[in-house]
Amino acid sequence: MDSLLAAVLTGTAIGAVVTGLFSLAKPWIDFWVARATRRWTEKEARKIVVEEVVERLRKLRVENYRASRDSKVLSYEMILEASDSALLIHDQQFARYLSDDIANVDGFYWLHRYLADN
Repeated sequence: MDSLLAAVLTGTAIGAVVTGLFSLAKPWIDFWVARATRRWTEKEARKIVVEEVVERLRKLRVENYRASRDSKVLSYEMILEASDSALLIHDQQFARYLSDDIANVDGFYWLHRYLADN
């Protein structure tokens, strides 16, 4: 009977220690899993924003080509839309550079016309 009581008490103590360790470890595990998930979600959101900017730039390039071929001026609303959407990119220095670069695309028509005339 004494050995049975010792086995039950030992098993209970070991179970309590294991349960306590898991209880202490669970918040840390949850924290790291949430952090990794948040990083992955933010990376996907940034990727989507960059893809949207690239799509707008592609449309802008097509319209710029059509406008230069037909000797028309490119729609400034489209330029501003693409320029503003570039500001949504996470890397702010690159976003400002790209936004300014897109906003200056209107000069390409005049440069193309100047080169064609000369």
